[in-house]
Amino acid sequence: MEQWEKPLFYYLRRLSGDESRAWELLGRCWRALAVELGARGDRERFKVRLYRLARQTAEREIPELTQPSGGTEPTGQQSQASQALSSFGDPAALHRGLDSLELQEREIMTLVLLEDFTPEELGRILRLTTGRARTRLERARNALWRILNGKEVLP
Repeated sequence: MEQWEKPLFYYLRRLSGDESRAWELLGRCWRALAVELGARGDRERFKVRLYRLARQTAEREIPELTQPSGGTEPTGQQSQASQALSSFGDPAALHRGLDSLELQEREIMTLVLLEDFTPEELGRILRLTTGRARTRLERARNALWRILNGKEVLP
């Protein structure tokens, strides 16, 4: 559990916006995981299920997570934003950028930056099709790239 606590707490902290609330959600998540999984399953399935349970736990407290997001479909396979973010080196600016994203964009970018989830895994965690997860990921990458490159004003 120790290896998962920090990244899972970070994920829940990004979703909830509050440290004490994130700790509370984390405790609920661990309890739900203990009931559901025990010590079975392979590492990759465990990781996806762990974040899926974290999201389900957070959904009960953060209604915005269940609201559909707007936006248009991204164009191209790998955008300029995807390439630029993969080599971004300023963690403080990255955290500020994440904080300025809409909740659903912040969530998907946090999952990718923390655990490098694939669109297929993101789909299972967020209950989306792989194509929809890929679309949201690209939209979030583009939004974060615009913020980090001064195209949008940080709060």
